[in-house]
Amino acid sequence: MSTQIHVGLSGRFLRSACLSEGQRSDMKAFTELWIKGNGRKVSYIIADKGVDFFDVRKLIRDSGKSPVIPPTKRGCLHRHST
Repeated sequence: MSTQIHVGLSGRFLRSACLSEGQRSDMKAFTELWIKGNGRKVSYIIADKGVDFFDVRKLIRDSGKSPVIPPTKRGCLHRHST
């Protein structure tokens, strides 16, 4: 069993953080960080390919921010500048 640390950062500030089991989906951690975080002054959301899902990218874009997420082989279709 392992543990993952997930953090939401903005500039010099820690906005949110959570721990999860190493086997837990990154998607669940992303959702928790998104709800806890204060991203008013954030322009870009940078995440790893564990959250390369259409719904995540849509949530980020709908909030007026730009997703920076590397695509996975099974992930979102390669879209225009997302």
